[in-house]
Amino acid sequence: MQIWMLFMLIPLAAIVLGSPLGQALAARIRAPAQPPNEELPAKTEDRIRILEGEVDRLGREVEDLAEQNRFLTGLVEETTPEIPARGDLDLPR
Repeated sequence: MQIWMLFMLIPLAAIVLGSPLGQALAARIRAPAQPPNEELPAKTEDRIRILEGEVDRLGREVEDLAEQNRFLTGLVEETTPEIPARGDLDLPR
């Protein structure tokens, strides 16, 4: 390794280790590994249940909007007269 690379890495390491990210990483390394908590609080379970209900409701609304869009598109296509292309027009010169 070149000596100038070493001189560049020392300040870089000091900056990274002194940053909040470096401090959080060091705290995680120092802390003993804790098993994940399998039990969710009741409030969190209620919020998840409410969010799932809202997602289902929004899914139904999106399906309804898609159906309305298909219906309106069909109406527009049925009632719109076919417009001839520019070359097909018989315009007086």
